[in-house]
Amino acid sequence: MKQYLCYAALTVFAACNAQPPAGNGNAPAGKGFYLDEKAMAFKDLQLYPIRATSGYIDEHSHFGKYKTLKEGINAGTVKVSERSTDAPAGNLNDNVSGDAATVNTLLIENTSNDTVFLMAGELVKGGKQDRVIAQDMILPPKSGKQNLPVFCVEHGRWTYDNKEKAGEKASFSGYQNVSSNTVRKTVATEQNQSAVWRDVAVVTTANNADAAAGNTSGTYNGLENNGDFVKKRDEYLKYFKGAFDTTSYVIGVVAMSGDSVIGSDIFFSPELFKKQYGNLLYSYVTDAITKPGKSTDQKKAVDNFFVRVKKEYAESDSSKNKNQLQHKGKTMHRAAF
Repeated sequence: MKQYLCYAALTVFAACNAQPPAGNGNAPAGKGFYLDEKAMAFKDLQLYPIRATSGYIDEHSHFGKYKTLKEGINAGTVKVSERSTDAPAGNLNDNVSGDAATVNTLLIENTSNDTVFLMAGELVKGGKQDRVIAQDMILPPKSGKQNLPVFCVEHGRWTYDNKEKAGEKASFSGYQNVSSNTVRKTVATEQNQSAVWRDVAVVTTANNADAAAGNTSGTYNGLENNGDFVKKRDEYLKYFKGAFDTTSYVIGVVAMSGDSVIGSDIFFSPELFKKQYGNLLYSYVTDAITKPGKSTDQKKAVDNFFVRVKKEYAESDSSKNKNQLQHKGKTMHRAAF
Protein backbone atom coordinates (compact mmCIF):
# COMPACT_ATOMS: atom_id res chain seq x y z
CA MET A 1 0.00 0.00 0.00
CA LYS A 2 1.49 3.28 -1.11
CA GLN A 3 1.58 5.91 1.58
CA TYR A 4 2.65 9.51 1.75
CA LEU A 5 4.31 10.86 4.87
CA CYS A 6 4.06 14.44 5.99
CA TYR A 7 6.93 15.35 8.28
CA ALA A 8 5.38 18.69 9.17
CA ALA A 9 6.25 19.97 12.61
CA LEU A 10 2.91 19.33 14.24
CA THR A 11 2.30 20.26 17.85
CA VAL A 12 -1.17 19.52 19.10
CA PHE A 13 -3.37 20.13 22.08
CA ALA A 14 -5.22 16.85 22.53
CA ALA A 15 -4.72 13.24 21.60
CA CYS A 16 -6.04 9.79 22.25
CA ASN A 17 -3.91 7.77 24.67
CA ALA A 18 -4.43 4.58 22.71
CA GLN A 19 -1.60 3.71 20.34
CA PRO A 20 -1.66 2.53 16.71
CA PRO A 21 -1.58 -1.26 16.49
CA ALA A 22 1.95 -2.66 16.67
CA GLY A 23 1.28 -4.81 13.63
CA ASN A 24 0.89 -1.80 11.38
CA GLY A 25 4.19 -2.54 9.66
CA ASN A 26 3.42 -0.40 6.63
CA ALA A 27 3.24 2.80 8.66
CA PRO A 28 6.38 4.89 8.15
CA ALA A 29 8.46 5.98 11.12
CA GLY A 30 8.55 9.58 12.31
CA LYS A 31 6.18 12.07 13.85
CA GLY A 32 4.00 12.97 10.89
CA PHE A 33 0.97 11.59 9.07
CA TYR A 34 0.34 9.70 5.86
CA LEU A 35 -2.45 8.92 3.43
CA ASP A 36 -3.98 5.45 3.43
CA GLU A 37 -4.77 4.75 -0.23
CA LYS A 38 -7.40 2.16 0.68
CA ALA A 39 -10.57 4.23 0.57
CA MET A 40 -13.93 3.54 2.16
CA ALA A 41 -16.43 3.86 -0.68
CA PHE A 42 -20.21 4.04 -1.06
CA LYS A 43 -21.93 5.18 -4.25
CA ASP A 44 -20.44 8.57 -5.18
CA LEU A 45 -18.34 9.16 -2.04
CA GLN A 46 -14.89 7.85 -1.20
CA LEU A 47 -13.07 8.62 2.06
CA TYR A 48 -9.31 8.13 2.33
CA PRO A 49 -8.12 7.99 5.96
CA ILE A 50 -5.22 10.20 7.03
CA ARG A 51 -3.29 8.27 9.66
CA ALA A 52 -0.88 9.55 12.29
CA THR A 53 2.33 7.65 12.93
CA SER A 54 3.00 6.11 16.34
CA GLY A 55 5.63 8.81 16.85
CA TYR A 56 2.99 11.48 16.29
CA ILE A 57 0.64 9.85 18.81
CA ASP A 58 3.43 9.46 21.39
CA GLU A 59 4.59 13.05 21.01
CA HIS A 60 1.13 14.53 21.47
CA SER A 61 -0.40 12.15 24.01
CA HIS A 62 0.13 14.53 26.96
CA PHE A 63 -1.97 17.41 25.63
CA GLY A 64 -5.43 18.28 26.96
CA LYS A 65 -8.90 17.57 25.64
CA TYR A 66 -11.45 19.76 23.88
CA LYS A 67 -15.22 19.85 23.69
CA THR A 68 -16.96 20.59 20.39
CA LEU A 69 -19.59 23.22 19.62
CA LYS A 70 -22.19 20.49 19.24
CA GLU A 71 -21.37 19.05 22.67
CA GLY A 72 -21.52 22.49 24.25
CA ILE A 73 -24.84 23.48 22.70
CA ASN A 74 -26.43 20.12 23.49
CA ALA A 75 -25.23 20.33 27.10
CA GLY A 76 -26.47 23.90 27.43
CA THR A 77 -23.01 25.15 28.43
CA VAL A 78 -22.34 27.06 25.21
CA LYS A 79 -24.78 29.90 24.59
CA VAL A 80 -25.16 31.51 21.16
CA SER A 81 -27.36 34.56 20.67
CA GLU A 82 -27.98 37.56 18.44
CA ARG A 83 -25.62 40.47 19.04
CA SER A 84 -27.09 43.48 20.84
CA THR A 85 -25.86 46.99 21.51
CA ASP A 86 -23.96 45.85 24.62
CA ALA A 87 -21.77 43.40 22.67
CA PRO A 88 -18.05 43.36 23.51
CA ALA A 89 -15.57 45.44 21.56
CA GLY A 90 -13.33 44.02 18.86
CA ASN A 91 -16.06 42.95 16.44
CA LEU A 92 -14.55 41.97 13.09
CA ASN A 93 -17.41 43.81 11.41
CA ASP A 94 -17.39 47.04 13.42
CA ASN A 95 -16.78 48.95 10.21
CA VAL A 96 -20.20 47.85 8.99
CA SER A 97 -23.16 49.90 10.16
CA GLY A 98 -26.75 49.00 10.89
CA ASP A 99 -28.20 45.50 10.62
CA ALA A 100 -25.30 44.29 8.47
CA ALA A 101 -23.07 44.23 11.55
CA THR A 102 -25.44 41.93 13.44
CA VAL A 103 -26.05 39.68 10.46
CA ASN A 104 -22.38 38.71 10.42
CA THR A 105 -21.68 38.69 14.16
CA LEU A 106 -23.31 36.74 16.98
CA LEU A 107 -22.46 36.42 20.65
CA ILE A 108 -21.13 33.19 22.12
CA GLU A 109 -20.37 32.26 25.72
CA ASN A 110 -18.83 29.15 27.24
CA THR A 111 -20.11 28.72 30.80
CA SER A 112 -18.30 25.42 31.42
CA ASN A 113 -14.81 24.57 32.68
CA ASP A 114 -13.97 22.97 29.32
CA THR A 115 -12.19 24.50 26.34
CA VAL A 116 -14.38 24.40 23.23
CA PHE A 117 -13.35 24.06 19.58
CA LEU A 118 -15.48 25.77 16.91
CA MET A 119 -15.04 24.98 13.22
CA ALA A 120 -15.78 27.12 10.18
CA GLY A 121 -18.77 25.67 8.34
CA GLU A 122 -20.71 24.54 11.41
CA LEU A 123 -24.38 25.55 11.28
CA VAL A 124 -26.45 26.98 14.13
CA LYS A 125 -30.23 27.38 14.02
CA GLY A 126 -32.37 30.06 15.62
CA GLY A 127 -32.25 33.79 16.20
CA LYS A 128 -33.36 35.96 13.30
CA GLN A 129 -31.56 33.83 10.70
CA ASP A 130 -29.72 30.51 10.64
CA ARG A 131 -25.97 31.08 10.46
CA VAL A 132 -22.75 29.32 9.48
CA ILE A 133 -19.60 29.78 11.59
CA ALA A 134 -17.11 31.91 9.63
CA GLN A 135 -13.81 30.72 11.12
CA ASP A 136 -12.22 28.16 13.42
CA MET A 137 -12.02 29.40 16.99
CA ILE A 138 -10.98 28.34 20.49
CA LEU A 139 -13.42 29.27 23.25
CA PRO A 140 -11.75 29.22 26.69
CA PRO A 141 -13.46 28.05 29.89
CA LYS A 142 -15.80 30.61 31.49
CA SER A 143 -15.20 32.76 28.43
CA GLY A 144 -17.75 35.47 29.05
CA LYS A 145 -19.55 36.82 26.00
CA GLN A 146 -17.38 36.81 22.88
CA ASN A 147 -18.03 37.95 19.32
CA LEU A 148 -18.62 35.09 16.88
CA PRO A 149 -18.07 35.82 13.16
CA VAL A 150 -20.78 34.19 11.03
CA PHE A 151 -22.54 34.31 7.68
CA CYS A 152 -26.26 34.02 7.05
CA VAL A 153 -27.48 30.88 5.28
CA GLU A 154 -31.14 31.86 5.29
CA HIS A 155 -31.69 34.58 2.72
CA GLY A 156 -34.96 36.35 3.41
CA ARG A 157 -35.90 35.90 7.08
CA TRP A 158 -34.92 38.57 9.59
CA THR A 159 -37.39 37.90 12.39
CA TYR A 160 -37.40 35.72 15.46
CA ASP A 161 -39.19 32.39 15.38
CA ASN A 162 -42.63 32.90 16.89
CA LYS A 163 -42.43 29.44 18.44
CA GLU A 164 -39.63 30.54 20.76
CA LYS A 165 -40.54 31.54 24.29
CA ALA A 166 -40.37 35.18 25.27
CA GLY A 167 -36.84 36.09 26.32
CA GLU A 168 -35.36 33.18 24.38
CA LYS A 169 -36.00 34.40 20.84
CA ALA A 170 -32.47 35.77 20.40
CA SER A 171 -30.93 32.41 21.29
CA PHE A 172 -29.61 29.72 18.95
CA SER A 173 -30.65 26.45 20.53
CA GLY A 174 -29.95 24.12 17.62
CA TYR A 175 -26.74 22.69 16.22
CA GLN A 176 -27.50 21.44 12.71
CA ASN A 177 -24.27 19.87 11.36
CA VAL A 178 -21.56 21.07 8.95
CA SER A 179 -22.51 22.80 5.72
CA SER A 180 -21.55 21.38 2.34
CA ASN A 181 -17.93 21.85 1.34
CA THR A 182 -19.15 24.09 -1.47
CA VAL A 183 -20.40 26.53 1.17
CA ARG A 184 -17.49 25.86 3.56
CA LYS A 185 -14.95 26.75 0.89
CA THR A 186 -16.72 30.03 0.15
CA VAL A 187 -16.95 30.86 3.84
CA ALA A 188 -13.25 30.16 4.36
CA THR A 189 -11.78 31.67 1.21
CA GLU A 190 -14.08 34.46 0.02
CA GLN A 191 -15.40 35.72 3.39
CA ASN A 192 -18.27 37.46 1.61
CA GLN A 193 -21.97 37.30 2.49
CA SER A 194 -23.22 37.61 -1.09
CA ALA A 195 -20.91 34.79 -2.16
CA VAL A 196 -22.21 32.60 0.67
CA TRP A 197 -25.82 33.23 -0.37
CA ARG A 198 -24.82 32.45 -3.96
CA ASP A 199 -23.42 29.04 -3.07
CA VAL A 200 -26.23 28.22 -0.64
CA ALA A 201 -28.52 28.76 -3.64
CA VAL A 202 -26.31 26.51 -5.79
CA VAL A 203 -26.66 23.64 -3.30
CA THR A 204 -30.35 24.10 -2.54
CA THR A 205 -31.35 24.60 -6.18
CA ALA A 206 -29.45 21.51 -7.30
CA ASN A 207 -31.41 19.47 -4.75
CA ASN A 208 -34.80 21.18 -5.31
CA ALA A 209 -34.68 22.26 -1.68
CA ASP A 210 -36.31 25.65 -2.13
CA ALA A 211 -39.28 24.10 -3.90
CA ALA A 212 -39.58 21.52 -1.13
CA ALA A 213 -39.45 24.25 1.50
CA GLY A 214 -42.25 26.13 -0.24
CA ASN A 215 -40.21 29.29 -0.76
CA THR A 216 -37.46 30.75 -2.89
CA SER A 217 -35.51 32.56 -0.18
CA GLY A 218 -32.50 30.27 -0.41
CA THR A 219 -32.33 28.74 3.05
CA TYR A 220 -29.76 26.00 3.58
CA ASN A 221 -32.10 24.25 6.01
CA GLY A 222 -34.48 23.74 3.09
CA LEU A 223 -32.49 20.58 2.35
CA GLU A 224 -34.17 18.99 5.37
CA ASN A 225 -37.57 19.42 3.72
CA ASN A 226 -36.66 17.50 0.58
CA GLY A 227 -37.54 13.87 1.26
CA ASP A 228 -35.61 12.54 -1.74
CA PHE A 229 -32.41 14.32 -0.70
CA VAL A 230 -32.77 13.26 2.94
CA LYS A 231 -33.32 9.63 1.91
CA LYS A 232 -30.17 9.62 -0.23
CA ARG A 233 -28.16 11.38 2.45
CA ASP A 234 -29.26 9.00 5.18
CA GLU A 235 -28.11 6.01 3.13
CA TYR A 236 -24.62 7.49 3.02
CA LEU A 237 -24.67 8.40 6.70
CA LYS A 238 -25.72 4.88 7.66
CA TYR A 239 -22.89 3.35 5.64
CA PHE A 240 -20.11 5.63 6.91
CA LYS A 241 -21.35 6.12 10.48
CA GLY A 242 -18.88 5.02 13.14
CA ALA A 243 -16.27 4.04 10.58
CA PHE A 244 -13.41 5.19 12.80
CA ASP A 245 -14.84 4.50 16.25
CA THR A 246 -12.34 1.73 16.98
CA THR A 247 -9.27 3.45 15.53
CA SER A 248 -6.79 5.40 17.62
CA TYR A 249 -4.57 6.93 14.96
CA VAL A 250 -6.80 8.39 12.20
CA ILE A 251 -6.66 12.20 12.38
CA GLY A 252 -8.56 13.12 9.23
CA VAL A 253 -9.77 12.15 5.78
CA VAL A 254 -9.58 13.16 2.15
CA ALA A 255 -13.09 13.10 0.63
CA MET A 256 -13.46 12.36 -3.08
CA SER A 257 -16.29 11.85 -5.53
CA GLY A 258 -14.87 10.01 -8.50
CA ASP A 259 -12.01 12.14 -9.78
CA SER A 260 -13.35 15.28 -8.07
CA VAL A 261 -11.86 16.46 -4.79
CA ILE A 262 -14.49 17.37 -2.21
CA GLY A 263 -11.90 18.34 0.39
CA SER A 264 -9.98 17.20 3.44
CA ASP A 265 -9.84 17.87 7.15
CA ILE A 266 -6.86 17.14 9.39
CA PHE A 267 -7.09 17.52 13.16
CA PHE A 268 -4.52 17.73 15.91
CA SER A 269 -5.71 14.51 17.54
CA PRO A 270 -7.61 11.31 16.76
CA GLU A 271 -10.03 12.18 19.54
CA LEU A 272 -11.16 15.48 18.05
CA PHE A 273 -11.39 13.96 14.59
CA LYS A 274 -13.76 11.28 15.90
CA LYS A 275 -15.91 13.94 17.56
CA GLN A 276 -16.16 16.00 14.37
CA TYR A 277 -16.33 13.11 11.89
CA GLY A 278 -20.07 12.53 12.21
CA ASN A 279 -20.77 16.24 11.66
CA LEU A 280 -18.37 16.46 8.71
CA LEU A 281 -20.06 13.52 7.01
CA TYR A 282 -23.06 15.76 6.33
CA SER A 283 -20.74 18.11 4.47
CA TYR A 284 -19.00 15.47 2.35
CA VAL A 285 -22.22 13.59 1.58
CA THR A 286 -24.09 16.72 0.51
CA ASP A 287 -21.42 17.49 -2.08
CA ALA A 288 -21.29 13.90 -3.31
CA ILE A 289 -25.04 13.99 -3.92
CA THR A 290 -25.08 17.51 -5.35
CA LYS A 291 -22.22 17.21 -7.84
CA PRO A 292 -20.88 13.65 -8.15
CA GLY A 293 -17.53 13.34 -9.91
CA LYS A 294 -16.63 11.15 -12.84
CA SER A 295 -15.15 7.71 -12.17
CA THR A 296 -11.96 8.26 -14.13
CA ASP A 297 -8.45 8.62 -12.68
CA GLN A 298 -9.20 9.02 -8.99
CA LYS A 299 -5.74 7.81 -7.93
CA LYS A 300 -4.00 10.63 -9.78
CA ALA A 301 -6.45 13.21 -8.43
CA VAL A 302 -6.12 12.15 -4.79
CA ASP A 303 -2.33 11.81 -5.06
CA ASN A 304 -1.93 15.31 -6.46
CA PHE A 305 -4.31 16.77 -3.90
CA PHE A 306 -2.54 15.18 -0.94
CA VAL A 307 0.83 16.49 -2.14
CA ARG A 308 -0.67 19.99 -1.96
CA VAL A 309 -2.23 19.30 1.43
CA LYS A 310 1.14 18.24 2.85
CA LYS A 311 2.85 21.34 1.55
CA GLU A 312 0.21 23.73 2.84
CA TYR A 313 -0.04 22.02 6.21
CA ALA A 314 3.69 22.39 6.72
CA GLU A 315 3.43 26.16 6.33
CA SER A 316 2.96 27.50 9.85
CA ASP A 317 2.17 31.09 8.83
CA SER A 318 -1.57 31.37 9.41
CA SER A 319 -1.71 34.55 7.33
CA LYS A 320 -1.00 32.37 4.29
CA ASN A 321 -3.42 29.63 5.34
CA LYS A 322 -6.86 31.01 6.08
CA ASN A 323 -8.21 27.47 6.47
CA GLN A 324 -5.69 26.51 9.15
CA LEU A 325 -6.34 27.22 12.83
CA GLN A 326 -3.25 27.98 14.85
CA HIS A 327 -3.35 28.19 18.61
CA LYS A 328 -0.29 29.44 20.45
CA GLY A 329 1.68 29.17 17.23
CA LYS A 330 0.77 25.53 16.51
CA THR A 331 -1.59 23.92 14.02
CA MET A 332 -4.86 22.61 15.46
CA HIS A 333 -7.05 22.03 12.39
CA ARG A 334 -6.50 22.30 8.66
CA ALA A 335 -9.23 22.27 6.02
CA ALA A 336 -8.37 22.01 2.33
CA PHE A 337 -10.64 22.23 -0.70
